[in-house]
Amino acid sequence: MNSKSGLPNSSNHRKANPDKGNGSRYLANDLSTILFLSKRGISRSPLAREALRKVLANSRHFGRFRIACRGVSEAYDQCPLDLRMKEAISHNKEYTLDGLSRFALKPDLAKADLILTMDEESEVFVKENMECIRGEVRPFGLFLPPGSLPHLPDPFLERKEHHECHYAELIYLIEKGCGALVESIPSLTA
Repeated sequence: MNSKSGLPNSSNHRKANPDKGNGSRYLANDLSTILFLSKRGISRSPLAREALRKVLANSRHFGRFRIACRGVSEAYDQCPLDLRMKEAISHNKEYTLDGLSRFALKPDLAKADLILTMDEESEVFVKENMECIRGEVRPFGLFLPPGSLPHLPDPFLERKEHHECHYAELIYLIEKGCGALVESIPSLTA
């Protein structure tokens, strides 16, 4: 366990250097930025952003965080968000998946106090851009229920005739992971 954050140590994360600039603000009392990264930025990371916003709105941490999402594949910059994901969450009026995907730029990485990687591609992207990251990096898998895979499954690799079940599982995992993230905030700010 990492004594500073209360989270398991992982070779896939980096601790902020308190001697850089004005130091780490990772989940401190001032407004912190949490950035979700996924391969395309059109389904998993936008849903995680909305799920975390919902959980935070119903917690004592409301208003303490900026939540953002980006994709790590430049080819998907400015693409519409995943229509099948929108359909899968259509029963939940608290989520809004509108707009276009955005590619993660170096300033996005530098502003983030916590970066959550949702897949292997985003972990590779972070490793390739460590020079501009000042915050902490964690794989989202740390917050998933026991027995879960370390990464969220890619919705575009599933067979079309089974996509409803796949999206339902993805929504469940993201909501559970965001709930566990918010529950860990007291140990992260200690």
